[in-house]
Amino acid sequence: MNTTTAEVERTLARRIFMILAASCLAALALAATSEAESLAGAAAGPLLSRSAETTAGGYKPFFSVPGGKAFLLTQACLEHGAMKMEVSAADGTFAVSERGCTDFLPAYVVDGSATFHCRNLSGQMRACQITGRMVDDAASARRAAFIDVDEALSATR
Repeated sequence: MNTTTAEVERTLARRIFMILAASCLAALALAATSEAESLAGAAAGPLLSRSAETTAGGYKPFFSVPGGKAFLLTQACLEHGAMKMEVSAADGTFAVSERGCTDFLPAYVVDGSATFHCRNLSGQMRACQITGRMVDDAASARRAAFIDVDEALSATR
């Protein structure tokens, strides 16, 4: 199999993107999930990051939240503007479609049994990535999704 220089450069660029997204923003995700955990009153597990490379025109499930738990999504990253990350759950579908990384502060609560999918409408293989924490008590974590942090902070001043 012959690999062209352009293919090698694209592969290297994808890997650099994923490494930078994971390493540069891990501190932000850690701070955000700690805040979300304290707001939710739920014990969160360790920082969790999942990624998937999807072929051109592909649609690939890459992470499922176990039933009875919740995932505190703090960051979703897409390598290209022609991509979309979809989260299908019993209560509907949530999608991220901005190129680069989208931060959710304190966190977006994804209920158990939901599945993350990476949809690639670009002409080349591309990557999706998520970062967050798993919590055991989905009911108490759900409260974190609706707290207005700015309003809560201004009320304490």
